[in-house]
Amino acid sequence: MIAEETVEIAVKLADRFDDKRILVDAENYLIATKGMKLVEKLYMASRYNLQTLLNDCMVKMDSREKIIEMKGSTKYDDLTNQIKDELFELLIDVTE
Repeated sequence: MIAEETVEIAVKLADRFDDKRILVDAENYLIATKGMKLVEKLYMASRYNLQTLLNDCMVKMDSREKIIEMKGSTKYDDLTNQIKDELFELLIDVTE
């Protein structure tokens, strides 16, 4: 069973052993859960190539405050430059 305490380990192992079923289950859990910060979800989506989760996170970045709050997180530095660029574009879009 996937839970907040085990989801990162489940994703890491599923990625390592190429277990698509567990990756999909974990991705669905991450999309549904409200217990994790968006930056943590974005980091996992980026690191483990979870495209559906990545898209879901980007849709939920619907305010300037959410995007700026993310920059203050320690996980922000671990995001790829591509994701940071997308966040910057979102910031521009929500402030227009």
